[in-house]
Amino acid sequence: PQTTRALTTRRQGAVITVEGRRVQQTMRTPTGFATPKQLASFRELRTQLMTAAAGAGLASCFTTLIVPMKSGAGASFVARNLAAAFTLEERRLAILIDCNLAHPTQHTALGVQMDDGGLFDYLERPHGDMQRLIQPTCVPALHWIPAGHPPAIPREYLSSSAMRSAMAALRQPDCYVFLDSPPVQTAPDARILSELADFIIL
Repeated sequence: PQTTRALTTRRQGAVITVEGRRVQQTMRTPTGFATPKQLASFRELRTQLMTAAAGAGLASCFTTLIVPMKSGAGASFVARNLAAAFTLEERRLAILIDCNLAHPTQHTALGVQMDDGGLFDYLERPHGDMQRLIQPTCVPALHWIPAGHPPAIPREYLSSSAMRSAMAALRQPDCYVFLDSPPVQTAPDARILSELADFIIL
């Protein structure tokens, strides 16, 4: 079924808006979230990141890159649940970005489709409306940007000016961005993404 959802989140004068639009969703409950016992570990990791960010003067917003050493290591699970842990505190917004174009997994875990495109579709044509990339999830205050569709001609999209501009646009007070990276062993993408992140989790 198709549902229409809209999101407007105010953060100290800044407004992030996802236009009301049809989002293709399944009715099943996503299974890719932590158990209550596991959640305690993600809350602890969140606290450590916030402490480190405060020391670096980044407490109100920062970007975290989650990098697996190899495929299947569980980094996407970590990225998703760490982002969700940040939304447990009042007035915080988290945005999860699936940067793994070759093997995206977040849409499967979240139980949604990528029919409307995603990050790489935007980077292919960066003059579009980036706000339309941000989609809601079943977790309040947790939003995500899907990887999108493979481009016809491969390019270095992650190091492009369009990618830097996109990341700068997401840097707003009380908004925390999490990049789900491809494995270190398969491509240089993780190294490229590290230049856009304030913190890296291996």
